[in-house]
Amino acid sequence: MSASASKRDGLAVPARRVCIVRQRDVYEPQIQRVAEALSRAGFDVEVLRMRGKDQPRTTVVNGVRITGLPASLGRSSKFRYVFDYGWFFLLAAGTLAGRHLRRRYAAVQIYTMPDFLVYAGAIPKLLGSRVIAYMNEPTPELFETLYETRRFDRILKRIEQAVLEDGDKFEIGDQLIRFEMLDEIDREFQQQIHRLLVHDELTGLLTGKSFFSELRREAARAEAEKMPFCVLMMDIDHFKDVNDTYGHLVGSETLEDVGAVIKKSLRAGDVGARFGGEEFAAFMLDADYAQGLIAAERVRTAIEKHQFPAVRRNGAEALKTHHITISIGVASYPDDGRDPIQLVEMADSALYRAKRNGRNQVCTYRPAATTEVV
Repeated sequence: MSASASKRDGLAVPARRVCIVRQRDVYEPQIQRVAEALSRAGFDVEVLRMRGKDQPRTTVVNGVRITGLPASLGRSSKFRYVFDYGWFFLLAAGTLAGRHLRRRYAAVQIYTMPDFLVYAGAIPKLLGSRVIAYMNEPTPELFETLYETRRFDRILKRIEQAVLEDGDKFEIGDQLIRFEMLDEIDREFQQQIHRLLVHDELTGLLTGKSFFSELRREAARAEAEKMPFCVLMMDIDHFKDVNDTYGHLVGSETLEDVGAVIKKSLRAGDVGARFGGEEFAAFMLDADYAQGLIAAERVRTAIEKHQFPAVRRNGAEALKTHHITISIGVASYPDDGRDPIQLVEMADSALYRAKRNGRNQVCTYRPAATTEVV
């Protein structure tokens, strides 16, 4: 948090000193999480809690100073519980007030079950500190007149500038992000892993899983902006004959070339994918049925005219080529449907109609509504 941010939020000066009060003799994970997050952000954080048997009076854990007050929470009887709680309240109130008078806290957070403990922060509150209570059993008539009921997470949200350390996690919206310090080798390794997970290794197109993720996101955007888009499903005709005639290595190189031809035939913003085997897919943003048909025909024609190698590249044999064809099905949003997964199924249905009609052609899901291109 910058100095300017502290002044905007009305925090007392100095704005980087925070105290957390908890009537327990253990350093609980929920307290530790908040305290260490603030410490990493540059705050001077102190925790006041009960001191159990054989526990030190003061200790420092990951940059957080923990002070144990000579009190424990006995449960042998109700009287003992009330007495120990009241004793801790007096110790906490006195310690907190004394330390605040010597050097003011910007904020005080009190975790408590009985409401009375919140008044341990009365002096810091009256002197301008922000006192925030997190209570299991709040009593508004005793509490809201003097104290804010917002949780300490609000303080965390005010951090505008902080030095991140390796392994730190933070949230932006609904996304949880992990920060890691990577050298060049680590960075290249992570990028390679990402490429392998997202892209088909052979063609460089998206994998089927990545395709559906992109499609769902873009479909939501298209619906919000009332923008049409088309889904294309594509399958190479008689691809088994290529493997049987020229071998599987030539077949793999043929698939690689098909991916390159599809990518070149689509527009810059369109997305192509390989679903596996000889099946490919694409979706075109801001494209109606007519534009989808034009693009599909462009892909079909390019595949039909392309000369695919019939021998392995860099092999000893003389260069030979072969030709293949492809069948394509097209479905459109919103003409055919609004659900992106359903549109893929519709385009797949149109693809198999193209197969039944003789292959090497483009079919739409609704042939009566739009002319098929052959």
